[in-house]
Amino acid sequence: MIRPLIFAGTTEGREIALFFNENKIMSDVYTATEYGVQVLPEMEYIKSHSGRLTYDDINNMLKSRKDENVIIIDATHPYAAQVTENLYKSAEDNNVKYFRLLRPSTYTGGGMLFESIEKAVEYLKNTTGNILLATGSKELAKYKETGDMTRLFPRVLPDINVIKNILDLGYPLKNIICMQGPFSTYMNTATLIHINAKYIVTKDTGKTGGFNEKLEAAKAAGAELIVIGRPKEQSKGYTLVFTSFVITVISAPKFLSTFIRLAAMQPKPITNTFTFSTFIKIGKYAIKFSLLYILPALSFDGRKMQEIDG
Repeated sequence: MIRPLIFAGTTEGREIALFFNENKIMSDVYTATEYGVQVLPEMEYIKSHSGRLTYDDINNMLKSRKDENVIIIDATHPYAAQVTENLYKSAEDNNVKYFRLLRPSTYTGGGMLFESIEKAVEYLKNTTGNILLATGSKELAKYKETGDMTRLFPRVLPDINVIKNILDLGYPLKNIICMQGPFSTYMNTATLIHINAKYIVTKDTGKTGGFNEKLEAAKAAGAELIVIGRPKEQSKGYTLVFTSFVITVISAPKFLSTFIRLAAMQPKPITNTFTFSTFIKIGKYAIKFSLLYILPALSFDGRKMQEIDG
């Protein structure tokens, strides 16, 4: 029997953990922070771990568990590029199967798109007006280059360590917004109006990350949307929603052509015809069977597949 190691940090990671627990599949979930563990419900078949892991940490962990038939499910955030690279390289070095769960992008235009936070900051330097920062807490130091921190309003998770780090960077306490997302269009609009924001900076977080709600809120509040583009996926794992992949194997004849194309390692891309939520509803017994009997038998190399964005 396989032992899934789920590296979470997204809604999809939490949903997969819940699904495995429901089907009594012993798994491990790894989150970067203790807060990430706290938002998970108590689950009998899931063992939770918190703390940021380096390549060496992951590599040593996999070596210590080499007899457990583990697989890695990378359900980290699309912007956690270094973590994904570490997971992929560690899996490759230890001959462990690696599956990348990458939520599809929903950005089709609107606002201004920048390739990095640094590029966005260069633009914002020459503007006036308050800015809602909805890009997380890890890279808030970069926004200090805008010059006037009184106009910066970071929205972050309600974690005491996160708040301390933000204060250490010099952000005014009254500007820090601590809330657990994702947020509705109404909540985003109300926040923008409340702080009199002229700009909102966000990442392309996809549907489950509430991107569309931020886009609509910016329009409603008369604020300019600043979008930080996604980093290129360097690790060529299975960038298809993991659950849809495993259920594809056995769920229905109409999905077999997709599976055959995967198994044959053909470069033809698979479009996001089937969403994560759709496949979650197909059936708990199908995923349990595929996890226990199908996945351990697969041996094709994900690097030979064309990248699939959901």
